[in-house]
Amino acid sequence: MTQRPAIRVAHTLSAAAEAAHAHNVTMLQVRIIAAVAAVGRSTVTEIAIALRVSAPTVSKPSDDIVRAGFLAKSPDGRDRRKWWLTITPAGVDLISAIDHAFRVANRLNPRKAA
Repeated sequence: MTQRPAIRVAHTLSAAAEAAHAHNVTMLQVRIIAAVAAVGRSTVTEIAIALRVSAPTVSKPSDDIVRAGFLAKSPDGRDRRKWWLTITPAGVDLISAIDHAFRVANRLNPRKAA
């Protein structure tokens, strides 16, 4: 039965969205931060490719995340047009909070046989 997995997914995503909201970030911004955290550093174009969205979709939210302190932006030493995004300690804390929300949601809604 697909209802139970769907309910589990809905609860988990709701918990993640609440954790994101508590930190004043959107789920897209969480995805961007997580994408950067997964690889260490990344450009907007690389993040867009990884998330399967356009670069403009990532550009403004990335700037907002940098201003909020979850990511840092630094120029590439060889290409003046290229900027690198890296996660900050605040970004690590945010990802940890979201991960915790996922884990709690999954404990409260354990997998049950149909």
